[in-house]
Parts: sequence; structure tokens; C-alpha cells
Amino acid sequence: MKIEIYADGISKEDANLDNKSVACRAIMKKDDKYCLMHLTKYNIFTTPGGRMEGNESLEDCLEREVLEETGIIVKALEKTVTTTEYFIDSVWTMHYFTVEIIEMGKEIQLTDEEINLGMETVWKTLEEVLDVFENEVPTHEFGSNIHNREFIGFINSI
Repeated sequence: MKIEIYADGISKEDANLDNKSVACRAIMKKDDKYCLMHLTKYNIFTTPGGRMEGNESLEDCLEREVLEETGIIVKALEKTVTTTEYFIDSVWTMHYFTVEIIEMGKEIQLTDEEINLGMETVWKTLEEVLDVFENEVPTHEFGSNIHNREFIGFINSI
């Protein structure tokens, strides 16, 4: 399934199609709780994941990003949905996957940007995840857009 999302008031023609990013996101469940990343600086919640590097596959990107952000080794199982977000300055394509947890407790390796954003791993029940995406108010100008995208990716993956 592919879903296109547009920032408020813009069309595809308004977006900077020359500035594209591709990323992968994990829908990860353990003991009836789902893993989210909380960017405390802006009160933004996302599923674990991040940008592709070099010529890696979508699955390699996903598994690397989840390990770096959470210290959890996962195996990509199924690609569930792809979202493409159009902003004035960029276009973001996110590939969402369900994953199997292989091993926990590895070293977390956050980037400087992730550290500055106050990134932390949180585990929430389904009801709590839905509440976060519906009711938490991010303080970043694109925070609500990110929550909308994450809700779409999450709800179409569970």
C-alpha cells in the first residue's frame, strides 16, 4: 500500500522534488507493548527507524537503524505500507515494516542529532500509542505532520 501525504496547503508541484529522503520504520511489539521513540525536545513520537545510507537495502536500513536507536537486533518480516510526505523544502518516503525481535540489550548508538533531540525508547500499549498520536502536542512546526504520518504507518501495519 502506498499513501501520499501533503503538508498543509501544498501540492506535489509545490514540493522540492530534488530534495528526497528515503527511510525505514519498524513496527515492533513485545509483551503487548509497541516500541516508540520519544524526541523529548519537541515532544514528538515516532516508530524506530531512519534514513538509508549508501546502497543498503530497505531491510538492512531498518535493521541497522533499530539497532542503533534501541539496542535491539531485529529481523524485517513484512513491508506493510509506504508513505510519501511532500513539504515545501523536501520529500520524505517512509517504508514501514513489521519486525521480529532477535536479541535485546545491545549498545545504543545515537547520533549527535538524536542526542540533542533527547531521543529515548518508550514502550506503550496499543491504546497508549493511539492516544499519543491523537492527543500529544508536539512543539516543533512539523511535529503534527510527523504524528499524522506515524499514525498512518502504524495503524496500517498492526
